[in-house]
Amino acid sequence: MNTGHWFFLFVLTCLMMFSLGVNAQDEGSDNEQGDKDADKSDDKKDVTAKEGSKEKDSDAKDSTSEDSDTEDSDTEDSDTEDSDTEDSDTEDSDTEDSDVEDAEDKDTGEDLHLAPPKTTTLDMELDTSGLEKMNPAADLNDNAIFGEDNASSEAIGDWTERELEVLELHGYLRVRPELYHKFYIRNDDALFNRPMVQRNNATNNPGEDCRDKDGGSHKSCSNATLAGANMRLRLEPTLNISEEVWIKSQIDFLNNVMLGASPGRYRNTNSAYQSSTIKTDALGGNNADDHTNGDMILVRRAWGEVMTPLGQLRFGRMPDHWGLGMLHNAGNGINQDFGDTVDRLMFASKINNWYIASAVDFPSGGTSMTSAAGRPFDISQLDDSYQFVGILAYKHDEEDQAAMLKRGDWVVNTGLHFTYRSQVLSFEMENENLSQSDTSLDDYKFYRRAMWTVTPDLWFQFLHDTFHLELELAMIYGEIGNPDKDLEDFDAAKSLTLTQWGAVAQMDYGLLSDQLRIGIEFGFASGDKQVEGLNAPSTFDQPNNPEDNNFSAFSFNPAYNTDLILYHHILGTVSQSYYFKPWLRYDFLRSAMGKQLGMQFDVLYSRAVFSESTINNASSNLGIELNASIMYVSSDNFHMGIKYGVLFPLGAFKGTWDPNMDGDLSDAPAEDNDLTFPQTLQALLGISF
Repeated sequence: MNTGHWFFLFVLTCLMMFSLGVNAQDEGSDNEQGDKDADKSDDKKDVTAKEGSKEKDSDAKDSTSEDSDTEDSDTEDSDTEDSDTEDSDTEDSDTEDSDVEDAEDKDTGEDLHLAPPKTTTLDMELDTSGLEKMNPAADLNDNAIFGEDNASSEAIGDWTERELEVLELHGYLRVRPELYHKFYIRNDDALFNRPMVQRNNATNNPGEDCRDKDGGSHKSCSNATLAGANMRLRLEPTLNISEEVWIKSQIDFLNNVMLGASPGRYRNTNSAYQSSTIKTDALGGNNADDHTNGDMILVRRAWGEVMTPLGQLRFGRMPDHWGLGMLHNAGNGINQDFGDTVDRLMFASKINNWYIASAVDFPSGGTSMTSAAGRPFDISQLDDSYQFVGILAYKHDEEDQAAMLKRGDWVVNTGLHFTYRSQVLSFEMENENLSQSDTSLDDYKFYRRAMWTVTPDLWFQFLHDTFHLELELAMIYGEIGNPDKDLEDFDAAKSLTLTQWGAVAQMDYGLLSDQLRIGIEFGFASGDKQVEGLNAPSTFDQPNNPEDNNFSAFSFNPAYNTDLILYHHILGTVSQSYYFKPWLRYDFLRSAMGKQLGMQFDVLYSRAVFSESTINNASSNLGIELNASIMYVSSDNFHMGIKYGVLFPLGAFKGTWDPNMDGDLSDAPAEDNDLTFPQTLQALLGISF
């Protein structure tokens, strides 16, 4: 770690020691005060005992007069009780009236959607809020920052004997049947791979797959529609060590395993090609056969959280989410496939409604080895990448926010997420044709990068009644001193300036007691004329003009879903383009117990920022996509939904596509002006807990 890392850890350690010292001091003062109070109570008991004997004689003398007074007081008390009874009856009737009014309010369902949804598509996602990721535990006391902690000072003792739920288990099980029709748009593989049988037929080499049983002429190998299903079981356990210490994790079982991906087989050993036939009795399962489609067990995240009088400490591999999720997205929804995970040390505090957090991340530790003690260690600090994060946000609690909206007040939440990242050198193989198993440290070499970036990400939210407005604006600015590792002379390298930015705006309004919501969404990702294609760039190559020294292609986080076809499945995410999406949603059923039945319609129109990045090189119009969704959620968290989408591609996908950009001359350029209309039908069956 560099000097900045050590300084951050030093400051963090001082804060922790101070917090623990405050706790110890509070406990010691409480104990001393308790001893003094006990001594005082003993002295009071002695004095009371002495005075009690003296009072007995005087009490006996006054007993006669007290009896007569008692009769009068009893009469007065009875009158008082009668009047109290009447008052209590009146109060009870008022309470019953107020209860009826509350019940009527609940029947209208107006309180169920006071906080507008975070997304505008029916993704059937679990509730995820970017700012709440900063502090999922109980909020700090307003005075805790000054050391006035109201927590119990009792000894913790054995954590297994504490009166709290030791293990909390959350997560979901999902199964997704899906159908895709002509997703390739063009009659080539420029955008999406065609089905294998159709690709073979197109090259006049269909082989044996489409032959008639009598060995006659070949049938049509058209296979434009593909269908299948996949599943995942996600567990998110929380181990409550105490009321101030937690261990959290996220584990996926059968992660996106395709149903039918690992069948049992009968092997035809006498066949020249070692062919196999599917079994008719049972499936082999992933435990019996090798599988490449999904993982059996995947531990994604594991981190700890500790509450102190000054704030919350987090450490480990944890989710990363901010704002609308355009740039930082944890991907925790039940229908999500992507999500950001960071290795981080973080400390966050809350003062009233202000959140302040700082963190140091480990985006890349470089090449490592294992010592004789069995511990991994970094072989060099020069190739490490460092990242520092600062967060300042103003966010109302959910309960306060709902109360403000019910009173008719307007609510404003906002915040800034700032990131700084740097890397001096990179440690990479000289010969990329070698496999990892055949390499040693001698096959690697240091290359100077001199990279640094700053990324401010601004988030804003405005709520009033059923109106919802939310914005996110992010920018990546920085420099790469040597983006080409093949150029060993750093002084002769052409530096590359990064100027990328993106924005998202969501606005919607609820009608008919918020059962009907109408909204519009706009998204923009800056483009680069010199970058070929509209997929999220995986390199800084600029084939249209290699001499350009500015890179401006911005891409949304792939976990930020906007549609069903173009961005989500074909291009991968919003990149170097912008879109408009009006939408409408109506809830047929909605109850306070969580039961919901609704449907939504979306219309998405998209354009490329620069036509030079498209296949057509002259048109920026990407397409118009229509999506419809129906969702049902039961009161016991059973999810069921179905979605349909159709894409009408426009001129940007027409024209000549050259597959020889890598220098391979085996394929000729493809000219295609007859585009397909991709369609999809997707279902979801899930249970969240």
